[in-house]
Amino acid sequence: MTVIRFYSAAVLALVVSSASAHEGMHGPGAEFDANEDGKLSVAEYTAYLQSSKQDVAAAAEKFAKLDRDKDGFLTSSEFILGLPKAPAANNNQ
Repeated sequence: MTVIRFYSAAVLALVVSSASAHEGMHGPGAEFDANEDGKLSVAEYTAYLQSSKQDVAAAAEKFAKLDRDKDGFLTSSEFILGLPKAPAANNNQ
């Protein structure tokens, strides 16, 4: 019984540590989260704009519009709102 409790505790610790390792930014924008704090700063957002060949002149203004909760950072959901929209498919074929 003691061995089962030990292994159960070990598995639980592994699951909990794995879950906390996955907190933060996921999906688009995650590769630009240089300090891995789970959000993008203005500098990290500017790096994204540069890498995607977008105009960085208005980076701070774009950032401010996307930062809906005005905490000075972009979450994954705030970042996604600012992604360029894909052109609509033309179904007139």
